[in-house]
Amino acid sequence: MKKTNKTILLESEIVYPFVKAPSIDDNEITSTELYCIFPYPMGAKQPYDLKYVRTHYPHFYNFLMSKEVQHAINTSSSYNQRIQNVGDNYGIFRVGEYTWSDWFLITRDNTKSSFAVCGKLKTPWGEIKQPIFDGHVNYVSRDENGNPITKARAYDLFKKFTREGVKLYVKCSSDSRSISGRLYNDIDLS
Repeated sequence: MKKTNKTILLESEIVYPFVKAPSIDDNEITSTELYCIFPYPMGAKQPYDLKYVRTHYPHFYNFLMSKEVQHAINTSSSYNQRIQNVGDNYGIFRVGEYTWSDWFLITRDNTKSSFAVCGKLKTPWGEIKQPIFDGHVNYVSRDENGNPITKARAYDLFKKFTREGVKLYVKCSSDSRSISGRLYNDIDLS
């Protein structure tokens, strides 16, 4: 879809802060100027069904059904169509229990080993909402028992992953173009 300066009215309940990989630079993410439409019930793996969207989010529904958006959806790559694991074609890839948390340790999956802590972010309309991350951001949101990590645990992990020895391990154990999302299982973080 091409970029336009068109104003689109949407329901704020389904608009979330969006964090892209380039903003991760061994820091804390405290704000973003990017937002995404995320039409999911809290904790769900699947988006709201279209009937629910039409009834509860009519502005989003009208945007979704516009010719421009439908064209973009219908001409998406065969790879995107193949990996899309949602019933409706407006879902986001890789949404699961791990998507929902108050705190995250995040890292880029490409070009450079950088980490950040990210908690809920304040929107321009005054809501405090959890962020959604782009596809080049790997994150830890759950502990070993599957529970959401706390702020203290996110900062503890951040301190450990930003140590020079750990960063060197990550760099040396990964392809320079792609950092493994599974590397955390290989590192003793005690």
